[in-house]
Amino acid sequence: MHYFTPSTPDAVISDIRFTAPGQFACTAQFDVPDAFRHRIESGSQAVFAARSRICRLGISISPAGPPVIEGKRATLNLTGRATIASYQLNSLLQTCLVPGVGIGRLVACDPMQLCGANEAHQALIERKLLLPRGYSLRADGSVEFSPQFCRYEFPAPINRDQLFAVLNRHYGKELLNTLQIRHTTDSLILQPGEGLITSCAMFLHQHYLVLDTEPAHSAAHLSARILDPVETRLSKVFLEFENTSDAVVVNPRARALIYRADQRDHPVRPLVNVGAVGPEERVQTSFDQIEALFTTARKLAGDAPGRVVCEYEEGPVSVGEIVTSLNTGSGGARCVFHAPRHALQRTPEAMRRRARDLATHNRLPTDRPITLFSEYFPDTVEFPELLSCAASGNLKALIFRQASAERGPFFSERDHVRMADLADFGTEIYWSNPLFKHVAKLTQKERRTFFVPEDRVEEFQDSVVMAVYGSVMDLTDTDQNRLAAMLSRFKQLFGTSLAFLTGGGGGVMKHVSELGTQLNLMIGNNYLENADQNIDPSVGFYQMFQGGSRHMRQRWFEVARFHLFCIGGVGTLEEIGLTLTDIKLGLLNREPIIFFGRETNDLYWSALATQLVRMVESGRAPRWITDNMLVTDNPDEAITFYQRVLQIA
Repeated sequence: MHYFTPSTPDAVISDIRFTAPGQFACTAQFDVPDAFRHRIESGSQAVFAARSRICRLGISISPAGPPVIEGKRATLNLTGRATIASYQLNSLLQTCLVPGVGIGRLVACDPMQLCGANEAHQALIERKLLLPRGYSLRADGSVEFSPQFCRYEFPAPINRDQLFAVLNRHYGKELLNTLQIRHTTDSLILQPGEGLITSCAMFLHQHYLVLDTEPAHSAAHLSARILDPVETRLSKVFLEFENTSDAVVVNPRARALIYRADQRDHPVRPLVNVGAVGPEERVQTSFDQIEALFTTARKLAGDAPGRVVCEYEEGPVSVGEIVTSLNTGSGGARCVFHAPRHALQRTPEAMRRRARDLATHNRLPTDRPITLFSEYFPDTVEFPELLSCAASGNLKALIFRQASAERGPFFSERDHVRMADLADFGTEIYWSNPLFKHVAKLTQKERRTFFVPEDRVEEFQDSVVMAVYGSVMDLTDTDQNRLAAMLSRFKQLFGTSLAFLTGGGGGVMKHVSELGTQLNLMIGNNYLENADQNIDPSVGFYQMFQGGSRHMRQRWFEVARFHLFCIGGVGTLEEIGLTLTDIKLGLLNREPIIFFGRETNDLYWSALATQLVRMVESGRAPRWITDNMLVTDNPDEAITFYQRVLQIA
């Protein structure tokens, strides 16, 4: 089940004029899906929600009236201004906030999905949503909560190029995370007319919140007012306030209405048409049919690795018909082949010769949408043609059987870049994986992609991930029991959408996989070549890396919200250093970090904790490390620590 907020795509500014330095009026144009328009016609309210990155710059945007919806388009007039003087944006906005910039979306708030007090209370009890500590639930079902005592500032004034990138580039929010620094304060004070960027921790699984932008008895929240399900599961949920009164406001509180999110069952298109079979049979049947197709292709290609090109089908692929087409020579499918890659020299001349042969004899069609089945994931010689086909919109789907002719199931750094390039053009990528005997779809979460069995894509996208690191050596029975108790308590805290990500090896990693399966939680692995691997067919999401891609592999742990370090060796020590550095650089949020485990009479990581404290005291490491760090072997202490650092109820 996938939960989402009913909304339009982000609108862009179609026209803008500046009325004074830092002040503007603009018009936004929205694409309106039919389903959204029908909801508005049926009584839902169209609420404007500005993009988070705009409001995080202290830019206040307000609708000048209701949106005008005409067919598949909507128009909304807006006014805005910069509210935080220290950000020094007044002279920069006119060259950066221009037509074409994404401004926000419309959300269809259905009064029938608005939660009353009793329903909201029950959802809070069942941990379907976690709110900041000290929240209050009002009789009308709305909630009030306070941000943490922190504010976000730019250490140096943001320049024109940086502001333009934040507003216009795909990586703008990531850049903003590195530029905007969190400062802890004793209280939050807003002078008249002043803006403030702060944050809190919150976890929304099946609901979305609509923040109140009316000032009432406190400061007004800016118009980035929608907190979405699934995406809002962070220790750093930004809140943006503006004091529109003529009196000082101290420690503002946010007020929000709670709505049940929309639900969508199984939106992922199955790759293979397997007929009327049950969910369990579907997975095996899809894999078996694609295996039969590759077997046929190899036979037709004289036992060389083959590629099968067929017409793209909007619905599930009829693999049986493709096999028949290949065997009879009729229909739209054709088989092409190339010499086995492992028999080729990788000299420049040999690669150029192979590229010429591919271009002469085995070119892909360019006049129609296609699905491509390939024995191996495309290599350096094959990729340019595939990228060109994808860029033209014709390569709709790529299904491969092996990652590499030389390195088995493991991908190189270049392979991971190629996957991302094809996906950027909308090509769906599937792995008919003989190792796990299933068909897995390349699926993005945050900035990273994992292979996920077709029937578990939604579960993966809805999960909140905890990374668990540790040695390949087995834990003692006592430590295993403590680890089991702690993982169980984490499930109680975060709910059934929790997933664990490990390195896929033995020891601690194997224990986590087994315990997660017992808890009926999703398990993911980042497998590394030349390492002790625990190949578990029940894995829920995974990625594969060649030995030379070891440091790239660490980037795939960025999908995790939380990090738990169990007893480990130099590999775990390196992962600790990389994780702390990523947090320092703003690549990861400042999450609670637990060093877990005991050896003989001592906590295993106590000496490391002492060294980190020494670094902080000497000014060689930031203070937040010691504030967000716990060394323990007590599951109850770990959970209490999480609640204290995150400040969640």
